[in-house]
Amino acid sequence: MKESIGKLLSFMKKTKISFEKEILITASKLGISKSEADILLFLSNDIKYNRGCDIVEFRGFSKAYVSKAVGRLLNKGYISFEKDVKDRRYQHIILNESSKPIIDELKKVEKKVFKSLWKGITDEEKKTFYLVIEKMTKNV
Repeated sequence: MKESIGKLLSFMKKTKISFEKEILITASKLGISKSEADILLFLSNDIKYNRGCDIVEFRGFSKAYVSKAVGRLLNKGYISFEKDVKDRRYQHIILNESSKPIIDELKKVEKKVFKSLWKGITDEEKKTFYLVIEKMTKNV
C-alpha cells in the first residue's frame, strides 16, 4: 500500500468539516454557539479533563475561543467552577444539570456522525483503526 499523507489529511479535513457542520446546525437550534457546543461536548466526554487549559491542549482551540465560550456558558448557568484543592491556579469546570438536555442532543449528533463514518466497517476494522491511531499518537 502506498503511503499518502494527502489521503490522511483529506480524511481528517472532511471528517472535521462534516462533524462541525452538524454541530453548528444543532447548536443553532439549541440556542448556543458552536464554541459553546464544542466546550460542552469536550467536558461531557471525559470528566477528568475539565479545565480550560485541558480544552486548549486537547482540542487545539485558542485560549480566547475557550474563555469566551466558557464565559457564555457560565452566564447561561450550564456550567460552574470549582477551585482545585491541590493547585489554586486552576479551576475545574463543572457541568450543571441544566446542560444535560443540550449535551444529550449534541451527543445524538456526535453518534450520527460516527455511525455515518463507520458505515460498512467491521468491529475488527474499528479496533485496528483505533490501535493504529493510538500508536501514531505515541509516535508524534
